[in-house]
Amino acid sequence: MDKIHIRVGEQNINKQGLLMTIIRYKNCNDIDIQFEDGVVQEHTKYSRFVNGTIVNYNVPSYLGVGYRGYGKYTTRKNNVKTEEYIKWGSMLTRCYSDKLSQRENYKDCSVCNEWLNFQNFAEWYNENKYTLPFNERVELDKDILLKGNKIYMPERCLLVPKRINSIILNRHNERGKCVLGVFYNRNLNKYQASVNDGSGGNIYLGLFKKEEDAFSEYVKCKKEIIFDVANQYKPYIPNTVYDAIINYKISVYD
Repeated sequence: MDKIHIRVGEQNINKQGLLMTIIRYKNCNDIDIQFEDGVVQEHTKYSRFVNGTIVNYNVPSYLGVGYRGYGKYTTRKNNVKTEEYIKWGSMLTRCYSDKLSQRENYKDCSVCNEWLNFQNFAEWYNENKYTLPFNERVELDKDILLKGNKIYMPERCLLVPKRINSIILNRHNERGKCVLGVFYNRNLNKYQASVNDGSGGNIYLGLFKKEEDAFSEYVKCKKEIIFDVANQYKPYIPNTVYDAIINYKISVYD
C-alpha cells in the first residue's frame, strides 16, 4: 500500500490540544485534515500536521472568548493588524480583560455571541464604516442608541466620530459624588458646573447654590455643543448616526 493511502486516517494533536485526522493526502504539500468538531482545513502541508501548527479558527483564542472564524476577513495584512481586527480586539478587551472590565463604563459589559466570531464583526464594521476628513477615526459606541446598554451587538452599536464620542462619553469615575457636569466647591459652598467643549477642553459655566440649577445649565450647554458639532459632521456621517446623536438624551442618572 502506498503512503498516500497509509496517511489517510492518520491522526495527531495540534498545539490547541485538538484531534486532527487526515482525510485527503495528495502529496506532502497538499493535504486536507478534519478536526473533531467537523471543521475541515484544506490544502495544508503534512509538515504542519506533524508539528501541530494547523489551527482551528473556530476555537476561542482571544481572551478565551473571541475566535477568528472562517471567512474572507483577515486579522493582518502585510503583517500589520487590520482596522477591523483592532476594533474587534479593543471591544473584547473592554469586556473581558481583568483590568478594563472593572472600570465603571465597562463593568458587566459583554459581547453578543454573533460578534465573538471576528468574521461577523468585520462584516458589520465594513458595512457601516465611513471616511472622515483629516483621517479622524471612528469609534465603536454602545450607549448612544440605548442609554445604559451593556451588550455590544449589531442592533445597539454605532460607529461615531471620535470627537463626538468624547463629548457624549460620561466618565463616572472622574466626577465624584455630584451629578454629571457638576462639582461641589467646598471653599465657596457652591456647586460649580462645566462642560466638555468638544475639543479637549472644558467650558466653565459658573457657580450655583443648588446642584439641580448647576446641572440644568450643564444640560443646556451640552445639548448646544452636541447639536453644533453633529451639524459640523453631518455631511460626512450616515443619517442614522446623525439622528442618534441629535436625539441623545442627557439624564441626571448618567
